[in-house]
Amino acid sequence: MSLTLPLVSNSLIPHTPSLTIFSPSDTAFTQSGQPPLSILRLHFSPLSFPLNSLESLSLGAKIPSLFPNYSLTITSTGDDVSLNGVKIKDSPVYDDGSLVILGVDRFFDTGFGSSDQNLGCSAKAIITRLMRLVGF
Repeated sequence: MSLTLPLVSNSLIPHTPSLTIFSPSDTAFTQSGQPPLSILRLHFSPLSFPLNSLESLSLGAKIPSLFPNYSLTITSTGDDVSLNGVKIKDSPVYDDGSLVILGVDRFFDTGFGSSDQNLGCSAKAIITRLMRLVGF
Protein backbone atom coordinates (compact mmCIF):
# COMPACT_ATOMS: atom_id res chain seq x y z
CA MET A 1 0.00 0.00 0.00
CA SER A 2 2.92 2.33 0.69
CA LEU A 3 3.93 2.06 -2.98
CA THR A 4 0.37 2.82 -4.11
CA LEU A 5 -0.17 5.93 -1.99
CA PRO A 6 2.19 8.25 -3.90
CA LEU A 7 0.51 7.26 -7.16
CA VAL A 8 -3.01 8.08 -5.99
CA SER A 9 -2.40 10.82 -3.45
CA ASN A 10 -3.26 13.72 -5.75
CA SER A 11 -6.30 12.11 -7.37
CA LEU A 12 -7.73 10.04 -4.52
CA ILE A 13 -6.95 11.52 -1.13
CA PRO A 14 -8.84 14.72 -0.31
CA HIS A 15 -7.28 17.53 1.66
CA THR A 16 -9.13 16.89 4.92
CA PRO A 17 -8.12 17.40 8.54
CA SER A 18 -8.58 13.69 9.25
CA LEU A 19 -8.28 10.41 7.37
CA THR A 20 -8.35 6.68 8.02
CA ILE A 21 -6.59 4.31 5.65
CA PHE A 22 -7.50 0.63 5.81
CA SER A 23 -4.30 -0.86 4.39
CA PRO A 24 -4.45 -4.35 2.86
CA SER A 25 -1.54 -6.66 3.60
CA ASP A 26 1.35 -7.20 1.18
CA THR A 27 -0.06 -10.69 0.64
CA ALA A 28 -3.35 -9.19 -0.59
CA PHE A 29 -1.43 -7.15 -3.17
CA THR A 30 0.62 -10.19 -4.18
CA GLN A 31 -2.46 -12.36 -4.65
CA SER A 32 -4.68 -9.73 -6.32
CA GLY A 33 -2.22 -7.41 -8.03
CA GLN A 34 -2.80 -3.67 -8.20
CA PRO A 35 -6.53 -3.07 -7.68
CA PRO A 36 -8.53 -0.52 -9.66
CA LEU A 37 -9.05 2.96 -8.23
CA SER A 38 -12.64 2.11 -7.28
CA ILE A 39 -11.44 -0.63 -4.92
CA LEU A 40 -8.79 1.65 -3.42
CA ARG A 41 -11.42 4.31 -2.66
CA LEU A 42 -13.11 1.83 -0.32
CA HIS A 43 -9.94 1.76 1.79
CA PHE A 44 -10.05 5.45 2.69
CA SER A 45 -12.42 7.19 5.09
CA PRO A 46 -12.51 10.99 5.37
CA LEU A 47 -12.79 10.62 9.17
CA SER A 48 -10.29 9.51 11.78
CA PHE A 49 -11.25 6.15 13.32
CA PRO A 50 -8.79 4.96 15.97
CA LEU A 51 -9.09 1.23 16.60
CA ASN A 52 -10.71 1.73 20.02
CA SER A 53 -13.47 3.84 18.46
CA LEU A 54 -14.17 1.14 15.85
CA GLU A 55 -14.29 -1.46 18.64
CA SER A 56 -16.98 0.55 20.39
CA LEU A 57 -19.27 0.88 17.36
CA SER A 58 -22.33 -1.32 17.13
CA LEU A 59 -22.90 -4.06 14.59
CA GLY A 60 -24.20 -2.54 11.36
CA ALA A 61 -22.71 0.90 12.00
CA LYS A 62 -21.64 2.70 8.82
CA ILE A 63 -18.16 4.07 8.10
CA PRO A 64 -17.98 6.57 5.23
CA SER A 65 -15.55 5.77 2.43
CA LEU A 66 -14.19 7.74 -0.51
CA PHE A 67 -16.05 5.43 -2.90
CA PRO A 68 -19.04 7.56 -4.04
CA ASN A 69 -22.33 6.71 -2.30
CA TYR A 70 -20.81 3.75 -0.47
CA SER A 71 -20.04 3.15 3.16
CA LEU A 72 -18.34 0.29 4.96
CA THR A 73 -20.34 -1.66 7.53
CA ILE A 74 -19.23 -3.02 10.89
CA THR A 75 -19.82 -6.78 10.53
CA SER A 76 -18.23 -7.89 13.81
CA THR A 77 -17.48 -5.98 16.98
CA GLY A 78 -15.39 -6.19 20.11
CA ASP A 79 -11.79 -7.40 20.00
CA ASP A 80 -12.14 -8.75 16.44
CA VAL A 81 -13.54 -5.83 14.45
CA SER A 82 -14.47 -6.48 10.83
CA LEU A 83 -15.69 -4.15 8.11
CA ASN A 84 -17.64 -5.75 5.26
CA GLY A 85 -16.43 -9.11 6.55
CA VAL A 86 -12.75 -8.13 6.41
CA LYS A 87 -10.86 -8.36 9.71
CA ILE A 88 -8.97 -5.32 10.98
CA LYS A 89 -5.55 -6.07 12.49
CA ASP A 90 -5.21 -5.84 16.27
CA SER A 91 -2.92 -2.81 16.40
CA PRO A 92 -2.74 0.29 14.23
CA VAL A 93 0.09 0.72 11.74
CA TYR A 94 0.05 4.46 12.50
CA ASP A 95 -2.13 6.80 14.54
CA ASP A 96 -1.37 10.45 15.24
CA GLY A 97 -4.95 11.39 16.10
CA SER A 98 -5.85 12.81 12.70
CA LEU A 99 -4.32 10.18 10.39
CA VAL A 100 -4.98 6.56 11.27
CA ILE A 101 -3.65 3.62 9.27
CA LEU A 102 -5.15 0.25 10.12
CA GLY A 103 -4.12 -3.05 8.56
CA VAL A 104 -6.76 -5.29 7.02
CA ASP A 105 -6.49 -8.91 5.89
CA ARG A 106 -7.61 -8.35 2.30
CA PHE A 107 -9.25 -5.87 -0.06
CA PHE A 108 -12.81 -4.74 0.57
CA ASP A 109 -15.26 -5.95 -2.05
CA THR A 110 -17.47 -3.48 -3.94
CA GLY A 111 -19.96 -6.35 -4.31
CA PHE A 112 -20.52 -6.58 -0.55
CA GLY A 113 -23.69 -4.50 -0.97
CA SER A 114 -24.76 -0.97 -1.58
CA SER A 115 -24.65 1.59 1.20
CA ASP A 116 -28.24 0.79 2.18
CA GLN A 117 -28.03 -3.02 1.75
CA ASN A 118 -24.97 -3.93 3.82
CA LEU A 119 -26.94 -5.15 6.83
CA GLY A 120 -27.75 -8.40 5.01
CA CYS A 121 -24.33 -9.84 5.88
CA SER A 122 -24.60 -8.95 9.56
CA ALA A 123 -26.50 -12.12 10.47
CA LYS A 124 -23.48 -14.24 9.51
CA ALA A 125 -21.24 -11.99 11.61
CA ILE A 126 -23.58 -12.34 14.60
CA ILE A 127 -23.61 -16.14 14.32
CA THR A 128 -19.82 -16.24 13.98
CA ARG A 129 -19.42 -14.03 17.05
CA LEU A 130 -21.86 -16.16 19.09
CA MET A 131 -20.03 -19.35 18.08
CA ARG A 132 -16.74 -17.84 19.29
CA LEU A 133 -18.31 -16.87 22.60
CA VAL A 134 -19.56 -20.40 23.27
CA GLY A 135 -16.30 -22.01 22.20
CA PHE A 136 -16.94 -23.25 18.64
